[in-house]
Amino acid sequence: MNKNRRILSLLSVISIILTFSIISVSASVTTIDDFTVNINVSKQNLSIDEYNGNGGDIVIPDKLSGYYVDSISSRAFLNCENITSITFPRYLYSIGSYAFSGCTGIDSITINYATNIIEKYAFHNCSSLTTATINGNMTAISDYTFYNCQALTDVVLPSTMRVIYAGAFRGCTSLKNINIPNNVNTIGDYAFYNTGLESIILGKNVTNIGENAFGNCSENLVISGYTGSVAEVYCAENNINFYPLDLKYGDVNNDGKVNVKDATFLQKSIINFEGFEIADGTRAFYAADVNGDNKLDITDCTTIMKYAVRAIKKFPVEQ
Repeated sequence: MNKNRRILSLLSVISIILTFSIISVSASVTTIDDFTVNINVSKQNLSIDEYNGNGGDIVIPDKLSGYYVDSISSRAFLNCENITSITFPRYLYSIGSYAFSGCTGIDSITINYATNIIEKYAFHNCSSLTTATINGNMTAISDYTFYNCQALTDVVLPSTMRVIYAGAFRGCTSLKNINIPNNVNTIGDYAFYNTGLESIILGKNVTNIGENAFGNCSENLVISGYTGSVAEVYCAENNINFYPLDLKYGDVNNDGKVNVKDATFLQKSIINFEGFEIADGTRAFYAADVNGDNKLDITDCTTIMKYAVRAIKKFPVEQ
């Protein structure tokens, strides 16, 4: 019995030694060039855990010591204020939370096609960042990814994008315009809160807009979207100007046709006859403003009449 116990104990010790040996072989932390990295030998890739260099223009190579750079770990470049630009490796799959938070010298970023994940607060407080171009297969912008990037003016999102999470662009006070791709279905709470947004184009598949998603933006904010959509309801509830993307110019009474009835409807509104009135910013207003001068007058009536009798083929606003 004692002999069997000794054999079992010996086997257990050997098993533990082998386990630690496998771990030490399959993964190791070391320093390569200006980076502290964690190498995964079995997968032939590594993650960058920390930056140790002097800043300036940083180029992260596709490989380090023969291993593909697959990920940038959380806080790897946190508060590296002396970095002026960053070039990402071709096969980078993920960027961790707070990875570049507080990198106040970076002025632009371009995310490569291989990148699928950018975690929360990844570029938070990058105060000099003006341009963010996101390519590839990403389906979501995580919570507060670009929070308080006050210089950000240009954002390009990929067609694969489906969700923009809470606070993703909150506090981006220089951001004036953005185009939300068609596949986006959810925009989280406070996603664009306290930005400088004046114009937003929403794709046709948005089904959920969170609380204060576009709160505290420009007083003249116009959201372009599809009639009957969540976007139109959101705008009505929050007193935001809504511009229909599926607008049929000249169809003032919204019956799907452009004819004399539309010109008459508009004329009655202009003279406020029998209580007819087309309010500024409504679907009828945009449909009636066929001259594109942001006002309704007898010229619009005349133009709609000309279109109805085929005297013209296009409205001035469409040319």
